[in-house]
Amino acid sequence: MSQPTVILITGANSGVGYATAQTLAAHPNHHVIMACRDLQKGEKALSELQSKDLKGTLSLIQLNVEDDTSISKAVDTVNEQFKRLDVLVNNAGSAAPNSSGRAKLNMIFSTNVIGASLVSEAFTPLLLKSERPYLIQVSSGLGSMSLANDPTCEHYTVPYDDYRASKAALNMMTVQLHKQLQGRGVRVFAFCPGLQQTKEPESVPMDLPSSLTLLEAFNAEDVDRLERGGDEQDPFAQFVASGSKPISGQPHMTLTRNVPQTYPLDSYLLTINELLSPQIPDLILRDNNQSFELQRTFQVRLPNISEESKEYLHLKGALRIVPIELRNQLLGAYIKYVHPLLPVIDLQWFLFNVMVEDESQFPSPLLHQAVMLAGSAFIEQETAVKAGFSSRKALRRTLFGRAKLLYEFETESNAYTQIQALLLMMQWHGSGDGHKVPTYWFDLAYSTAERVGLLGSLETGSFSHKHRLWWCLYVRDRVLSLGFRRPLRIPNSDVTMSLLEATRYYSSEPYHELVLAMLGEASAMLNWENQERMMLLFIQEIKLAHCVGVIISLLYQDAWSPSPSGDCEYSMVPKSKISQATITECEQLLKVWIENLPAPAHYYSPSLLHHCHTESPEIVLLVHQAFLYLLHLTAMSILFQAASSGGESLETTINSEMRSLTMQVNETLNELHDCRMLHFLPGSTVTILIIILEASLPDLKVSDDIVRMQAMSNLYACEEAAGHLLQTYPAAEIVLSQAQNARGHLLGLITT
Repeated sequence: MSQPTVILITGANSGVGYATAQTLAAHPNHHVIMACRDLQKGEKALSELQSKDLKGTLSLIQLNVEDDTSISKAVDTVNEQFKRLDVLVNNAGSAAPNSSGRAKLNMIFSTNVIGASLVSEAFTPLLLKSERPYLIQVSSGLGSMSLANDPTCEHYTVPYDDYRASKAALNMMTVQLHKQLQGRGVRVFAFCPGLQQTKEPESVPMDLPSSLTLLEAFNAEDVDRLERGGDEQDPFAQFVASGSKPISGQPHMTLTRNVPQTYPLDSYLLTINELLSPQIPDLILRDNNQSFELQRTFQVRLPNISEESKEYLHLKGALRIVPIELRNQLLGAYIKYVHPLLPVIDLQWFLFNVMVEDESQFPSPLLHQAVMLAGSAFIEQETAVKAGFSSRKALRRTLFGRAKLLYEFETESNAYTQIQALLLMMQWHGSGDGHKVPTYWFDLAYSTAERVGLLGSLETGSFSHKHRLWWCLYVRDRVLSLGFRRPLRIPNSDVTMSLLEATRYYSSEPYHELVLAMLGEASAMLNWENQERMMLLFIQEIKLAHCVGVIISLLYQDAWSPSPSGDCEYSMVPKSKISQATITECEQLLKVWIENLPAPAHYYSPSLLHHCHTESPEIVLLVHQAFLYLLHLTAMSILFQAASSGGESLETTINSEMRSLTMQVNETLNELHDCRMLHFLPGSTVTILIIILEASLPDLKVSDDIVRMQAMSNLYACEEAAGHLLQTYPAAEIVLSQAQNARGHLLGLITT
């Protein structure tokens, strides 16, 4: 067995240091040295971690970063026991909330800057004995000079000048260390842990913008202190996102040009773990894997990226290009099942530059990987396995990881390309530590669009791909608001429907012959007739999204409401009083949409296409027609759910309408399932299932046997559909869980 990676973390008895120690000690080849000023507290923290049956090993040393003798003894101890140090994490820090004047400044700079500098200097000889040494500084975005000078940034008005100055000094020290040590093989990184607020006020990290009003709750005795809130809590759970919502209120920040980018806390832990773990190959090498295929990487010049960062991206496979045969399958799936209702890219330009020109020189590796990711949801399992991946899920996880790294390392300078990639990264529906829900990626895309003034740059009567990009943002915003019950990001007042008339979607120029040949049967989607049908479907989706936006504005209001975790979150809730006139107005909007829907956009039973091949354009387009129909029914359901709070006089009519809607949804789902088309629906279908399931739950408790049996039938249909979607969309587990709980309650009703 290879020698363990020896990692020393200062301030490891609590807070970020404790969470980092737990994360890294989970790896069987890691030995984590917990360096703590207070040995008694360190021994308690060490005992807690050792009781968790971690795969790695841990030990404890006494280290006070403000005491030169303590630092020297710690170096001697590590040298005596290990003869080297592979990783140094300078985590110790202080805000000195209980001090003032010169004493406060001395304490802050002594710990945050001088201590970190002297510890780095003292351990450098041991780092140089490592084959792959890392020096990691835990810093803060509050030390960013650019953010401090940006009036639009929330950091601009934050006080605590002494603490901010210390972090700025730490950032400069990191830059200098990077320059001094890069030629000697030491990789110097800086990270900002980001925001995680736990239940107790004293549990808020001291070095985060939203936590500054609570600095007084900290005791200066501890370094980077985070009280763990009681022994019964899982400390790690307080620092890593559950996947239900993003941990940080802002995107990642850049400290300097030459130091790799920083991450929010959940990504910080995940990234440090990945950084120090052995590289896991994307592919399972088999006899049928061609060696030259494994070597395909992007060779395009990445602006403002240091050689060290580029080396790291290569190490993580972020610049690797999928094998050609797999690429063609992914592009075919993208064209058929993603592009029609999310046409974020200039498809003709993209396909020409990828399939005809030199793919390694494609100008945006980020966009390339994002398109591959989006298409990967709709290929067959066998296709991924044939390409050398263990499963389709493994392929999707790999492609998402590549796109995420390329975005976080700011490899793409064009804001519009960033928006395109972020909208496609919403197609990732993974799970686990560091996972971000679609709203996170959308909010990044929309904030970027706001920053560059995308809406203001659009002109009626002229065409640009920016029009199409804007409408993709607009539609996704409405769909996400339905699914996540979150307020609209794009106000209805920002919408100028006259822009719709000026928006074209597809070029009339024919596609290159080589593109058509490589795409095979998927190339049929690119003839002019099918492009027109795709354009028609997207326009109808925009119009339906407009209806949804109006309904949300009329029937819902923004409010703080309790979340399952016990915290409060900002969401939309039904208004307390809704008039019959308002309900009628909203209902009329949706009825007008369905009545004016052009014939080629109407959904009909797939059984009428029994003569068509399952991959034919008619079948593919019917999937998108089905989704629009399901979205319309869901919007109607949302309308009646909100209206149900408007008074008992409306209840009978509304319940009848709701039952009819749920029956139509389940009938459509059954038809798609019978024709094996269900799994081609987009991830938003899980949202539809959740809403329809919620609409059926009240009927499980009524005394009418027929109504109750119909509700049970709806429950089974949603559960079956979720089971088929689960492999691609882990969020479908929510539907399965709700259905199981509902069935348990129903059985309770029967026994009584």
